[in-house]
Amino acid sequence: MTHAPRLNSDKLFRLSRLLDMQYKPGEIASELGISVDTFTRSYIPAGAPVTVDLKGKIWVNGLAFATWARDYLASRKNKARGKMLPGEAFCFRCRKVIEIQKLKRKPANRYSCLVSGSCPVCGGKVARFDKGGEK
Repeated sequence: MTHAPRLNSDKLFRLSRLLDMQYKPGEIASELGISVDTFTRSYIPAGAPVTVDLKGKIWVNGLAFATWARDYLASRKNKARGKMLPGEAFCFRCRKVIEIQKLKRKPANRYSCLVSGSCPVCGGKVARFDKGGEK
């Protein structure tokens, strides 16, 4: 099972050091501060631009990789969960918006209230803040 590569601000800053030339995966990994296994098991299956020569060696263009990484991070950050209705919440176990079961509303302040309950799919606890506190 492959995991999505994690790209934080430190790694994005290090991407600016890459040049328009071919790198080995180990060179890219050392430049980003990750292991070669992380690069080959996470970044390549996620769609990092690589080329394989006739001898089977993997090569990565520095600028193409930096562009891909920035676009990949932007697409993951901007992934829309959609607008939630008052009786819905985001379940972090199921990774989707669900309708809350056993809904409880507790006023947090005069502007908002805490809506909590359980997920109908996995049974986990879900909670969110909603407008409409004490009136």
